[in-house]
Amino acid sequence: MTTRRYGFLEALGGSFSKNLEDASLTFLTLKKLVLRELSLRTFTGPIGLYLASGAMAQEGLVYFLRFIAFVSLQLGIINLFPIPPLDGGHVFTLLIEGVIRRDLSAQIKERVMQAGLVLLLLFMATVVYLDISRLFPR
Repeated sequence: MTTRRYGFLEALGGSFSKNLEDASLTFLTLKKLVLRELSLRTFTGPIGLYLASGAMAQEGLVYFLRFIAFVSLQLGIINLFPIPPLDGGHVFTLLIEGVIRRDLSAQIKERVMQAGLVLLLLFMATVVYLDISRLFPR
């Protein structure tokens, strides 16, 4: 692998372009998932990320850091989804309250938060199950 030095502005622009490219990949993946062009089995959970990060570390520091940056960006984007326990869910709730020009009751907020949490836990359990099933194929 060859390395190249960049000036500050060139590095900043390159970083912005790379992050934009990686972010668009996230949205394309989600679109394909919703349209059923992609299976949930393609997702990787904590076990798969652990194994992949080990493989990237074996390739070298640059590969490992790029991988960690990619995962960090993906988690940041997912955190902005309008699902109540996530930050995006809080923003969405505030937007709804702004549109209706009043606060939602604490009971409604709590129920929505619980429903969102259940959805997230089901998704996480599914992804971890798929991770484990990849470790022990039939």
